Amino acid sequence: MNKEKHTHTEMPLPQAAPLVLDSEASVAEKALLILESKLGMHEVGGPNMGPIVDWAVARFTHTHPDKTGWAQWCAGAVCTAFAEAGSTLILQVGSLWVPSLYRNLHKRGLAVRVQKNVIPSSFTPQAGDIVFFGRQTPKHVEIVKAYDRATHRIQSVGGNVDDAVRERVSGSFFGFARIGQ
Repeated sequence: MNKEKHTHTEMPLPQAAPLVLDSEASVAEKALLILESKLGMHEVGGPNMGPIVDWAVARFTHTHPDKTGWAQWCAGAVCTAFAEAGSTLILQVGSLWVPSLYRNLHKRGLAVRVQKNVIPSSFTPQAGDIVFFGRQTPKHVEIVKAYDRATHRIQSVGGNVDDAVRERVSGSFFGFARIGQ
């Protein structure tokens, strides 16, 4: 069973201006709004099961998730949000396996690796970026909602966070990716 447990913090980042879905919104901003619309939805009927899990993985497999945990529905949730937002790229690189998603984005020059939680100076996380969590390899993925330059912490939204779509704040990450299309 694939249980993705994360440390939550109760100290939120300064409130980011809410994104509004309009014709000027970028694909990344739309993906964030789509995933935010799922906040609070959780597994039903057992581990890695239920309508939210089905939504997250349906575009990327014909097999239904089950209690064995084969589907990392965090990756499915991010990929599906980008697909629904209109990303054609995610349909080419999307994966239900987090390391594969990172690798596919990295091969295209769209992902940056964080070393010892130091974000490269050439990259500043922004709303709609993809954030990967893990130490030696990426194991979980979410969408950035806000970044605090002073504390180097991000607020993000992701699936399969304690078995649901949730927001959290973290200062520890594996890397980031930015999808422009």
